[in-house]
Amino acid sequence: MKNTAKKAAALIKAAVILWGGWFCMTKSTAASEAVSSASERCLTAVIPSLYAMMIVSGLMIRTGLIQRAARYTSRAGRLIFGMEGEVSAVFLFSMFAGYPVGARMIGQLYDSGRLSKRRAELFCGVCYGAGPAFVQGCIAQRLYGSQAVGRTIVISTVAANIVLALGLSLFVRRDASDNAPEKAACSKGVLTDCVLSAGRSMAEICFMITAFAVAAAMLDDSGVFNVLGDRYAAIARTLLDVTAVEELPRRDYTLIPLLSGITSFGGVCVICQAAAMNSGRLNAAPMIIMRVISGIISYFVCRLIMPYTLRAETVAAASSHISLHSKPSPVPSVMLILMTFMLLSKDRSDNKMNSCHEVKKVV
Repeated sequence: MKNTAKKAAALIKAAVILWGGWFCMTKSTAASEAVSSASERCLTAVIPSLYAMMIVSGLMIRTGLIQRAARYTSRAGRLIFGMEGEVSAVFLFSMFAGYPVGARMIGQLYDSGRLSKRRAELFCGVCYGAGPAFVQGCIAQRLYGSQAVGRTIVISTVAANIVLALGLSLFVRRDASDNAPEKAACSKGVLTDCVLSAGRSMAEICFMITAFAVAAAMLDDSGVFNVLGDRYAAIARTLLDVTAVEELPRRDYTLIPLLSGITSFGGVCVICQAAAMNSGRLNAAPMIIMRVISGIISYFVCRLIMPYTLRAETVAAASSHISLHSKPSPVPSVMLILMTFMLLSKDRSDNKMNSCHEVKKVV
């Protein structure tokens, strides 16, 4: 039975790869448009909202700031959520930092031996959030031109995470560790290391977004999205990749609860990004299950609070005015990427020089 399942999985993978190769060769225009659109989203929305947070999260772990913050969050985190001090600090930070940041920080705590594998896999499911920068810049402003919509989505996703963490506490309280965390070593090159690590992580994220954009173009070409209709096809694309949210209808307030649920879930692409942060080390299944539950909770929380948080938006929706909106320039993001690659090349050359010096010493 297992051999049959493996063979079937291998055949499906082979078929998908062949389909992708055929699509890229015969539908090169559609593939290039998908790549171009994904690259634009990365440059104008994803990198500006995530790159700095990636660096900051690395510095928080490497410099020991998380350990110091744990002194203040340990008691409340253990009492309310059954979390270690460091995890509760990561939990609070990750809900506002951006999608893969929490999974990356939990993976770093696991790698340093300060968190068991089972607990790390569970906490990856709650240390997770889109962050106000992404919600306001990529969703609220582009679709609604309203900060109130962004605040509503952020409140709903944060509330869903808190409810989820309270439910998870029933399972994690039993084996919570009381050991004091070790002090993190702070080397001279810690800033450079964090910048390089953040650059690699951002490259992985952008490549994943690009791959999902091509996959969506393949599904579109096959006619799958045509069966759903324009509205539901746009929702399906957003479920695949939440950065494709701009394809949804503008100023459709009935979609806000659904948008909140999708934002809390993150979409298939973001789930793959978060899993890739700890690829081969942690099982992603608990995270996927918890994110689905979180999306459902966020949907209902959003429906509950919308009449209060969007009360002023009813007038604006009734008398909507057209305003010109210029897209943010991609130049700063391009400069960040170039500087990261320069640092990467410099780091490699320094390593080669060091190895050459070591060889000379040996000789």
